[in-house]
Amino acid sequence: MLASYTIALCYFWESLFFKSRTSHFLSRKAEDAQYSILRIKWAWESMPAWMREMFPKVHFNQTCSQMIVFHKPENQDNEDTIKRPHIEDSIIKAMSQDASSPRGRTPSGIFGDELAHLDPGRLTEMVRSALPSVQHGRFTGVSSVKGEQEWYRLFWGLQDNEASIPKIYPTTLKKGLLYFRNKRQFNCLILHHTADPKKQVDSEWYKQQRALFTDADWAQEMDMQTKGVSTKGVPYFASFNEGTHVKNLTFKPNEISMVIRGWDFGFNYPVVLYAILTSIGAVHVFGEMRGQNEIISDFAPKALSMTFTFFPRVATPHIGFERYVTGIHAKIVDYGDAEGKQRDSTSGKSDIEMLWEKFKTRVIPVGENIAKRNRRIHDYMVTYAKPDLPKLTIHP
Repeated sequence: MLASYTIALCYFWESLFFKSRTSHFLSRKAEDAQYSILRIKWAWESMPAWMREMFPKVHFNQTCSQMIVFHKPENQDNEDTIKRPHIEDSIIKAMSQDASSPRGRTPSGIFGDELAHLDPGRLTEMVRSALPSVQHGRFTGVSSVKGEQEWYRLFWGLQDNEASIPKIYPTTLKKGLLYFRNKRQFNCLILHHTADPKKQVDSEWYKQQRALFTDADWAQEMDMQTKGVSTKGVPYFASFNEGTHVKNLTFKPNEISMVIRGWDFGFNYPVVLYAILTSIGAVHVFGEMRGQNEIISDFAPKALSMTFTFFPRVATPHIGFERYVTGIHAKIVDYGDAEGKQRDSTSGKSDIEMLWEKFKTRVIPVGENIAKRNRRIHDYMVTYAKPDLPKLTIHP
């Protein structure tokens, strides 16, 4: 329902129209908080040029860990102000769940995303360190539920000695959207999927989504229930079974139709997945490589070299799209998240363009929405290429 996206844009609106605003976006991982700033960047760059010219200059750093609105015109083209913004400029910073991050600073606003999923004790420390902002500015938190833990207690306004939710009588703003003010004086909204007319229990969306979740996962993620919901890790796809889908398989050259690399262009934490498409139409995932606090241009050479670790028979890649496995007619094909098409505001190049120009690796962007993507993966898990072989398997 894009609640996080909407709230991030509200903070951006405030930064555009008001001077001297400092906002902190907090999440479990720094890259998750940076993703919220990337969403702002998408919105800003999607505006017509004539409209952007009506506002002060907006600068996003390379990792989208910080955004600055230059309200002082003479500072807009001054590189020093990017490192040391003027007091009139408005700033949004991305931060991890590290409780010490907000200390020593008093931002005008704090936006915390998926707060129920922070490590134990982090939310309490975060709220304590953010008290000056809570009292004199604003604190906005968004999350699905995750058992009766810190977020649950903060949302319902439970004090340390209280074990059950006090009597609360929410106001129904519309179907699926409720409001109340808890004892800690937080304004609280409950947003259910039925607030969207297209997502009612008799809709096609409901049928498709419900098939992708276990009963416990649906109760937690979609119906916001906490009783009896486990907080331990469970498979994302209910159709996944370790005994069925995790297999140590080997393949002969004539059994491989395609070698696949899948790119995810994360903020300083990119990932490449290595897999094959077999001659009978099954996909086997051999492994992955994760970047650690590095941009894609530094990560790419290592990720491309890792191909030869997973597939020793792969020939040295030719310049261009046609790259083949030695001894067989199997192309190496690269797919990537469509987000990789977003151009960097400094270089003017997207990650996909950079991979082609610098490494001659052509990545095919895939832009399916999450529901379609999940349905495709689910279908591969429950469909069999052979009686004992699902169409999707993973190497141990």
